[in-house]
Amino acid sequence: LASPDLVIERSEIIADLHRRAVSAGAEIKFNSRFLGLDKRGVRIDLEGSERVVSCRALIGADGVNSRVRAQLSTDRIPVVPLLQAETDLPPDWDSGITAVWFDPSRTSYFYWSIPDQDGKGVLGLIADPGMDVRRALDDFAREQGFSLENYQKGSAALHQRALVNEYRVGELRVLFAGDSAGQVKVTTVGGT
Repeated sequence: LASPDLVIERSEIIADLHRRAVSAGAEIKFNSRFLGLDKRGVRIDLEGSERVVSCRALIGADGVNSRVRAQLSTDRIPVVPLLQAETDLPPDWDSGITAVWFDPSRTSYFYWSIPDQDGKGVLGLIADPGMDVRRALDDFAREQGFSLENYQKGSAALHQRALVNEYRVGELRVLFAGDSAGQVKVTTVGGT
């Protein structure tokens, strides 16, 4: 890259989006879970009890394994596996630097190291489907001098230009955003 990518702390983006949504008139409900859609409206579990709410629009921004998308039986988002693990960073590691390694002979994607605090961080990998992700990360860690513990796995959405992200269920408008819409940077498989 000719210059570093801009990286913004996710919690700051979430707080800013929350402020903007509330100031625009949105009502934000925490501790809730989408249960489904039916003729009565959107069914949610809100703080332990099922409720039916009516709304003009439902935004499915519920991740790569979107329950909203599954409810509508729409196309699933294509994904690739990712794995990361906690590690002690080398003593000379700059805690303000996130490192990314591109090695096309190992993966079409990349490895990363993100510092946390007190000399700790995470080392991770986005892998090609079918790849032995654990072995690939362990081999890379050993070569780079990292010792790994507390592994965390997941899936990263892949960008899909032709994916339909707006539906109608009666009068309800259903839109998808973020990972549930395949809205990711093609270059880094990172969220928008």
